[in-house]
Amino acid sequence: MLKHEVKLPENKKPQDKTLRKLYVYTDGAVEDIAELIQLLKKFNMTVAWTTKDKKITLQV
Repeated sequence: MLKHEVKLPENKKPQDKTLRKLYVYTDGAVEDIAELIQLLKKFNMTVAWTTKDKKITLQV
């Protein structure tokens, strides 16, 4: 489950391989997801995920 966006420190960059997981784990049009990924990169952000049992939070 998508939890929220995360601003990365200046010395970090969002990773393409993990941002592409948005295509698999979100329900949206390919064009919308591609635009979201571009914006996340532009603003040096990534997204945080949580499992259904909410015990683990993952940042991708």
